[in-house]
Amino acid sequence: MSLASKTLQMLQDKKVFTNIYDDGHTTNIVGFVRKFNDAFLLMDAYNTDGYYDGIVIFRREYISRIEWDNNKTINTEKLLDTRKTAKQVASVKIESMQQILKTVSKAYSCISILMEDADDDVSFIGQITAMDKTTVLMHELGPKSTMDRGMLMLSINDITRVEAGSIYERTLIRVHGVK
Repeated sequence: MSLASKTLQMLQDKKVFTNIYDDGHTTNIVGFVRKFNDAFLLMDAYNTDGYYDGIVIFRREYISRIEWDNNKTINTEKLLDTRKTAKQVASVKIESMQQILKTVSKAYSCISILMEDADDDVSFIGQITAMDKTTVLMHELGPKSTMDRGMLMLSINDITRVEAGSIYERTLIRVHGVK
């Protein structure tokens, strides 16, 4: 087992609050490592106010650094409301991106798909309607300002991160009346 995998195993086993960075896409997410393998890492995420903010699944190749046990993570952890964690995590499989998309969309009302290599600022939020080995079709939940509900076709190979159960997604679900 590599040093990185040993360290991730320790962070998971000891339930250490971490700050995971994807510096190439100017992203950092704080939370707890829940699952990982050589290709992917799944974490329970929290916002900077300590509120539970869903799950995030990274491609491990994009993780540039992980911090823990410093003032930033210790002080943020003091704010956490850990009563609301994802019970659906157990059903999420992370062996492949196709499996991630299938199991996350089954466990959650909607998901966010990020394709940060194309644009750091764009995420597609919605419900997967069909998928094969290379392509996913999504019924998008547009922002509150437009309430748009269009269809999207996305390349699975371009997906850099998947999220579900965030505060924003839960708001869109309510606003759009999605069950």
